[in-house]
Amino acid sequence: DSGSVKRSKWWSTYVGRIKGQIMLIGQQGKQVELVAIEGGPISSLEAGDLATIHKEARDDLKSQGLHIDIKVSIVSLQEFLLKHGRGTALEACVSGSQGTSGAAQQNLSGSFGPQGMALAGSQPA
Repeated sequence: DSGSVKRSKWWSTYVGRIKGQIMLIGQQGKQVELVAIEGGPISSLEAGDLATIHKEARDDLKSQGLHIDIKVSIVSLQEFLLKHGRGTALEACVSGSQGTSGAAQQNLSGSFGPQGMALAGSQPA
């Protein structure tokens, strides 16, 4: 059940890695887009925690004097692929191992969880 997943060491490590990636992208002066991809039980848990992850990451950035825009959205896999490209998602899935993996395509650097959380940073327009 989602409660036991949320209380697990795996979940706290997973969320910590997402926030770490947000910090890394924010320190590079890039805008951050935090995306939950609709799906199964873990994806639903991610979507439910987006607001908390967003707030904690924004607070962490502010504590370092960084004021980076963090966009948050929940999308279908099809919407994600249309916006970010199939290659980015596939590269992330193939190179992933136990939690968060890195992917890069042009000006994107991303971090993808095993169940659908995606994080992309891009240069401000």
